[in-house]
Amino acid sequence: MEYEMIDKLIYKRIYEWIKYENYINLLYFSNEEDVWLFHEKNKTLKRIIFTKETLQSIHFIVDKMNLQKAEIEHLINNKIRHIELILVDEDNITSQNIDGVKIDVINHQKNINQVMHHKFIGLTKYVKPQSKSYYKRRIFNNQLIDNAITKFSPITTVLIVLNIVIYFVLLFKPSSNQSEFLLENGALTHFNFVHGDYIRIITSMFVHLDFSHLLLNMMSLFIFGKIIEYLFGTWQYLLIYLLGGMLGNLLSLTFDTHSISAGASGGICALMGAFIVYLITTKLYKPKFIIQITAMFILFMLLTNLFNNVNNYAHFGGFIGGILIALILYLFKLNKNYFWFTLFVLILTIFMMLLNIFTQKENHIYNRLAMSEFETGDVPHAKNIVKKIIKHGYENDETYTIYGLIAAHDDNIDSAIEIWKKGVKRFPNSPDLNYQLALAYRSIDKYDTAQKYIDRAVALKNNKQYDTLQHEIKTFR
Repeated sequence: MEYEMIDKLIYKRIYEWIKYENYINLLYFSNEEDVWLFHEKNKTLKRIIFTKETLQSIHFIVDKMNLQKAEIEHLINNKIRHIELILVDEDNITSQNIDGVKIDVINHQKNINQVMHHKFIGLTKYVKPQSKSYYKRRIFNNQLIDNAITKFSPITTVLIVLNIVIYFVLLFKPSSNQSEFLLENGALTHFNFVHGDYIRIITSMFVHLDFSHLLLNMMSLFIFGKIIEYLFGTWQYLLIYLLGGMLGNLLSLTFDTHSISAGASGGICALMGAFIVYLITTKLYKPKFIIQITAMFILFMLLTNLFNNVNNYAHFGGFIGGILIALILYLFKLNKNYFWFTLFVLILTIFMMLLNIFTQKENHIYNRLAMSEFETGDVPHAKNIVKKIIKHGYENDETYTIYGLIAAHDDNIDSAIEIWKKGVKRFPNSPDLNYQLALAYRSIDKYDTAQKYIDRAVALKNNKQYDTLQHEIKTFR
């Protein structure tokens, strides 16, 4: 009974090594009585043997492992620096070192923790124990997705928790409408980006429209995040997610100067693109499986279109970005010439997108928001938005046009005239401000002054409304 319990605890610890410590089971060599594990970062090969061995047979095993070292390194495409042999239920053998191989012996429950220690033991004692067969199934499962989901994924966990915490923190912040809420809390717009608010290209990836938007993205991040973190490792995964999401946002800014962009979906699409590159480059999976993953990307795109303000440019850009980044990481190990060429293509693409972004005519989203509030009757709120625009230095001639209309509504025409005159002083070549002043002076019968401003407006812009007003003023002078 005690030996059965020891076996179960050992299989549990092997499972925990795989789940939490990033050991991989070398299934090519392993079986239930002889488990081979490798840790890529530490370059450590561990072998756990459950059958009883003699001292002579152990020497034979050590010799064979040393002879197999080169073959194993070739199969795993990695170097082995440390070899450890763990023997289970051995009474006549002690822990020692034979020909560079560290020998450890487990013959009772107490020394399992000593021999098979890991840094998450304190955490795993709160996890509900499973049966021995459960641990065996998990250890010897060769399904990629199952193994990835089973693995502990710290970065994916942190990203999901961070998105959820940010969502609920922002949920309690007061806001009059969704557009203003997104703009005040880090969402991305072309206007903000070209005015130097570059951090939004990252912050927008952690802001979501509503709970259903958050839920869909976090479910997708849980699946594809765990897969890519398992396949590429912590830092490469983080690079693919963040840089891929940023590339998606840049593509969005390249083609769309009007929309407000928010959500993690650009980064998630980058993970999907990287996954497809992995499946193709490793040649481990049939085309049918690759087609299924591509279909999942299309389904994700269709599902996200159920929400308002969906940014398909960011999705597509993230997907292509993920493909390029994963390809660069693959070529870095395979062929340096191709690596530098692909990296050059990526940098050139980023440069061309930035060139396009900064040369496009900007769409003043804050003016648009203020005018929308004014037209719907929320004049105090529209006035507050305009004051914020001026405070942040985002004002243009259109801002003063709107500000004057608000003043005319709230106060009187004289207040509006003062604002428009201030605007004309800042933007003398604004046809709209000159037109507004012409209208205002005509309304208080100052036709000479009105004539000066309408003539200026007509000279600046060919507009039928301006021509009509100019004709009316000339008639009544």
